[in-house]
This record gives sequence, structure tokens and C-alpha cells, in this order.
Amino acid sequence: DEFVFRGPVIGPLNKKDYINTLSALAPYKAFPDINPNAFGWTVDPQNPFKVWFFVRTTGTHTEPWRLVSFAPPFEATNKKVALATESYSVTLSPEGKVKLLTVGYVADRFEGNANGYGAALGLLAGIGYGPLALVADAAGAVREANNYANDIGVDVPRTRSKGSEIPAWYKSQHPRGV
Repeated sequence: DEFVFRGPVIGPLNKKDYINTLSALAPYKAFPDINPNAFGWTVDPQNPFKVWFFVRTTGTHTEPWRLVSFAPPFEATNKKVALATESYSVTLSPEGKVKLLTVGYVADRFEGNANGYGAALGLLAGIGYGPLALVADAAGAVREANNYANDIGVDVPRTRSKGSEIPAWYKSQHPRGV
């Protein structure tokens, strides 16, 4: 499959790792009313196969949230979370299949109640674990933890697929992004 997921901290992920990571993190279970509130759809003027849009995700943390299987869950806080507005894009193949999904690029870090974060780090910050989000974001800690997990074979949600498992089209266009 030619699908690649990419964010500023997470990725690139191939389709298998993306599905496994999203299933493992399962924010939709911990925040059952999660809503991306997408708006501002526009076709890229330089690439007719790419659509840009914004999300301003909201949700309420009403169920426990387990980020990794070997750690205790974050118990429900009942906090309403409002993430900063993020820029997303979807790039389609000529056959109409999603080839690239980019997420999490914060457009205005002063919005919401998630300390300027988007995506999973924003959800963590919004429920009161801002320092954990800061540590995860700092100095590539997320990437280094994932590299270590890849090396020793621990089954944790991936933050990056192995370079050998990324579609060739992506590696050829983004040689420093793998």
C-alpha cells in the first residue's frame, strides 16, 4: 500500500503502523464525543491531488485512556478539551486513494486549553498532563523512544515506521523525512 501518515512529531507511518497506532491509542474511546470540527477546505493551487483544511478538535475525557499496554491508564477527568487549530492535508493518488495524510501542524498555539499542542499531545495537555506532553515533545524524546522500541521489538504504538517499510515514493520525495 502507498499510504503514508506524517505529523510534526509522529511519522512517517505506513498504513499498517498508522492503523495499529490509532487502534492502540484509541482517543475516540477516552473522548467519545471527540470532534475534529474541520473547516476551510481548499485544493492546493500547485497540486490538484492535495486538499488542505483546518481542524479545531474538541472532546470530553470521560473514559480511561491507556497510551501503552504496560502503563496504567489516565483515569477519566471529565475535562472538556479544545485543541489549538491545526493544519491538515490529504493527498490523493490519481486513482483517488489517500496517499498522504499530514496532521498536527498547529496554526495558532494560543487557542484552546491544550497549551498550544495539537493531536495526542494536545489531548494529554488538555486533561492536565501538560508537562508530560512537553517532555514527550522535547528534544526528540518521542522519536528516540520509538527508535529504541523498534530496535528491541517491543510492541508499542509506533511514532515512526521503519525506513525499510515506508513506500518508495515517499522516500524519494522526502529523503530527510524518513
